[in-house]
Amino acid sequence: MQSLAQLTGKHLQWQTDVGPLVQRKATHGYTLHDGSETVATGHVTWKRLKNFDFAMESADGTHQVHIDLRDPGKRPAVAWRSGEPASTAAFQLWSEGSFTLCGWITTASGRRLVMQPTSDPGIEYVVFPADGAVLFSVAAAFRIAIGGNPGHMFIAPEESADVELPALVALTFALACEQSLRLHWDAPAALPRL
Repeated sequence: MQSLAQLTGKHLQWQTDVGPLVQRKATHGYTLHDGSETVATGHVTWKRLKNFDFAMESADGTHQVHIDLRDPGKRPAVAWRSGEPASTAAFQLWSEGSFTLCGWITTASGRRLVMQPTSDPGIEYVVFPADGAVLFSVAAAFRIAIGGNPGHMFIAPEESADVELPALVALTFALACEQSLRLHWDAPAALPRL
């Protein structure tokens, strides 16, 4: 596997087995590809209205994300490297569109970054400092989707020296996927509860 720093400037693709039926609780896998090469793997477990937990393994190590879904209006999220005593990045929701969210990411080094969708409705998000260029973009991944480019990720070449990049990618990808799955909302009565 390559580190994310070695993958800057490339069009990468997340793939998953998450299908169109969203279960109340589930476990799913993800893989990140550079062409035909798998460069990272991910694993998610969720319980609707409770939690969304994602772990991403790459040459950078294992980075974990926890999104607390018990307060849908806030949905605090935190990312850390496995084995480290402190978090690397935390997310604070500031607004939610019809199918998207916007918020602030604060990193352990003190950076404050914006996470916002490229369109509403949409599944792709960009992360950037309030006064700077886009650091990376990432879209939620699904096995079956209509339109867009599910799972697409692009990391700006300037990010190759960012030691917080793996945690930022894991955090943003997890937030994009949870938002698209709408696990912070209860399932409509017409949908079966699995």
